Amino acid sequence: MLNSTRKSGGLKILIGFTGLLILGIHAYHFVLPEIERFTSLLLLPFIALGVYSLIGLFELVTATRFERIAAAWERLAGWQRGIIGTGAVVTLTALIIYCVPLLLRR
Repeated sequence: MLNSTRKSGGLKILIGFTGLLILGIHAYHFVLPEIERFTSLLLLPFIALGVYSLIGLFELVTATRFERIAAAWERLAGWQRGIIGTGAVVTLTALIIYCVPLLLRR
């Protein structure tokens, strides 16, 4: 049986993805045909819903409230946050550089 933290994490993922789906359909049919120039400000609602879904994913996987995860991150020493943060950025950048050509190849 899932505990309440995992249930709320799953609910956040569901809400985030549903919002992304609705917003994406709305943007594709109504917003994009009307604009003449695309700006990055149009991505803010998508980013907010994506972050909300990622918070839910953290809660679902770790069974810990996001506030406790954030507090644990803040308790780390500065050099520890620097090493972990840099490692995450380098790892994700390498993953993107490796995966994007695979996705674009048809």
